[in-house]
Amino acid sequence: MEKILICEDEEDLRVIFIDFFKDKGFSVVCAADGEEGLKLVEAEKPDIMLLDMRMPKLDGYGTLKKLREYNKELPVIVITAYGYICQVIQMMNLGISGYVTKPIDYDKLSEKIREVLSIKQNENS
Repeated sequence: MEKILICEDEEDLRVIFIDFFKDKGFSVVCAADGEEGLKLVEAEKPDIMLLDMRMPKLDGYGTLKKLREYNKELPVIVITAYGYICQVIQMMNLGISGYVTKPIDYDKLSEKIREVLSIKQNENS
C-alpha cells in the first residue's frame, strides 16, 4: 500500500484528505507543519508528499528546501492558494512533481498522485 504524507495546517482539510485517500487505497500520515512533516519523512518513509505552501513554524518552501538537502527523490506535490503561484515556480527549481490550487479537485489530485507514483515506479524498475 502506497503511503502519502500530507503536510497541511488546517485540521479540517487533513481530515478530508485522510478519508478521501484511505478510500482510494492509500496509507495516510499527516503533519500540521513543515517541521513535523520533515520528521515524518524519516520515520514513515512515505512514497509521496502533499505539501501546503502556508504553514506555521516552517512554510512549504522552507520545508521543501530542507527536505532536498537530504532527500532528492521523494515526489512532492504542492498545495497552494492561487495567489502563491510565483512561489510554486521557485519550488519547481527544487524538484516538485506538480501543484494543485485551492479549492482542491480531489479526483484530479488523486489522478496526479497516481501518475507521479507510476513515473517513480518506472524509474526504479
